[in-house]
Amino acid sequence: MNKKQIEVVAGVIFDGELLLACQRPAGKSLAGFWEFPGGKVEPGETLERALHRELAEELDLQVTILDEMYRLEIDSGDKKLILHFLRAIKKSSSEAHSCEQQQFKWLKRSELNSVQWLETDREFVNYLAGR
Repeated sequence: MNKKQIEVVAGVIFDGELLLACQRPAGKSLAGFWEFPGGKVEPGETLERALHRELAEELDLQVTILDEMYRLEIDSGDKKLILHFLRAIKKSSSEAHSCEQQQFKWLKRSELNSVQWLETDREFVNYLAGR
């Protein structure tokens, strides 16, 4: 039996030394937890195009995507989730705005543990911290 494969992009967005974190809004699964912004990759979409689309929809934010920093694969029964963490830089002419009533913060690396991350993003935060 073939597992359904779901690809998700997460933007590791830098503005100087700061990183962007978003809180999942009320009404969504795992509401209240924090994550790197992004979402599911649509059929036929590249990872980069998916991240640009998600950031435009959620935060009206424009970035320059540099590379994939980290990849996490999770098997859960009949599904396989592949989470791509893409390093990006906020364009100086663009500012984040909450389009879906979610909270967001720009955090220093030393402040990353000040929020409660989704479990999948927690693994990446530990990777960033060198743990």
